[in-house]
Amino acid sequence: MQKRFFLILTHSILFLFLVTGIYGQSAPENSTPAIDELLKGYVANDVQLQELKIKVQEAALAHQKTAIQYGINVQFNSGSVSYTTGQGSFVNSISFSPSFTIEIPSLSNTELTVSAPVSQGEVTKTSVGVSLDLLPSSVEKNKLALEKAERAYLDACSNVETRLFTVEIAFWTELKSLYSSAAAVSDAADELITQQITFQGIEAQGYSSASSKYRSGQMELKTKEHTLEEKERLLQMELSKFSLDCGLEATVLAELPPLDSDLESLVLLTITDFDSDTYKELESTLWTNQYNQRVRDSDTDFSLSLEGGLEHVNSTEKNTVNAGLSATYKGIETGLGVSVPLDSGTKNPSLTFSLSWDLNSTKTESLSAKEKEYEAKLEELSIVSAQKTYEESVQNKITEKVNLEWKLATQQEEYELYKELYADSSSWYDRGLISYTEYLQSKNNYEQSYYNLQIVYLERKVYNLEISKLFIGEEDEEK
Repeated sequence: MQKRFFLILTHSILFLFLVTGIYGQSAPENSTPAIDELLKGYVANDVQLQELKIKVQEAALAHQKTAIQYGINVQFNSGSVSYTTGQGSFVNSISFSPSFTIEIPSLSNTELTVSAPVSQGEVTKTSVGVSLDLLPSSVEKNKLALEKAERAYLDACSNVETRLFTVEIAFWTELKSLYSSAAAVSDAADELITQQITFQGIEAQGYSSASSKYRSGQMELKTKEHTLEEKERLLQMELSKFSLDCGLEATVLAELPPLDSDLESLVLLTITDFDSDTYKELESTLWTNQYNQRVRDSDTDFSLSLEGGLEHVNSTEKNTVNAGLSATYKGIETGLGVSVPLDSGTKNPSLTFSLSWDLNSTKTESLSAKEKEYEAKLEELSIVSAQKTYEESVQNKITEKVNLEWKLATQQEEYELYKELYADSSSWYDRGLISYTEYLQSKNNYEQSYYNLQIVYLERKVYNLEISKLFIGEEDEEK
């Protein structure tokens, strides 16, 4: 039975050695990819991040199209070309109405049009017309459209940055889970050792193999063995999954990847060092409110536009100046036009006037005004909610930082103690001062403290990433 005890113990611990490979021995060189390489593979393997990068390109194209749409535009139109064939006294003739238009949205939506109808090879009439808005609201609407397209592009870029943080946090969190599973394996091994010692004591007391005491201890021993095997299998499954998540074959990671030494010297960020104006949720809510308020202000009930032009008829050599005003207000549309001949004969001007009233538009205008008030109030509440979320984040992260600093100090102290005890136990065991089981327990305690310390380092890394994720980065501010 004594032999069986040591066979079980040696088998379990040896398997643990092979799984974890940290008992003071370094893994073979290049056997495990470096953390940086694993992280690159993890990021490259994220489909959602790839989709967001494509959306950035789409937003860039949309921004370019909007800039073109609201920039200076030139149009040339030939009009309908008509060709008529004739016989006898009738001759072949061609007619068309070419026009040339320049649109300048930034200049009060100014539009300049020149047209010159042609019939039988001669220009019959030449006209020059211009139209523009007399109120600044139209220009503001054009600016808002451009700003919205630009913001959509910046938001798309911000979504990529946020997703990068999310993916990296998931990477370190999954790595932390691996170390937690390894610590669970070590803990299960420690429980197995303890139970083996207990069972050895039962045997030493001379209990019969048929006694309830013996059988109970034996069953408990088997349970601890099964628990250890289950924890070991779980660790291997998680290693395989993590390997696949990093874009590698499932069998590439046979052991835990060692952490970089720079994690040990990582300094925790302080959330109050960040400007609250760069808190993403609050900044986004404020921008939306300010933008929508400008949209509401530009969406006035009253509009006024001016049209004017000069017309020259070749056949009569008559010149005419035309001018007109059009206005709309709450469903009421009115227009006033004047035409003044410039020839040496009669110069009597002619006036035109139009008026229309859409009763439903008048009724809905007041309802639309109420809708704007409700929209503004909801946006104000969103700002209050975002401000509250920011304050809660500050308090949570301040508390979390204090806990992490305490946890690191405590865990480092524990690790150093178990490390020193393990070194002493190795020496004592070599000199025959302690038993093999005492030596293994010391080694196991050292291993658990090592894993727990690495877990703290990973938690500190995740903490910093979570804070950075909450705020607009320097790259976003430059954009």
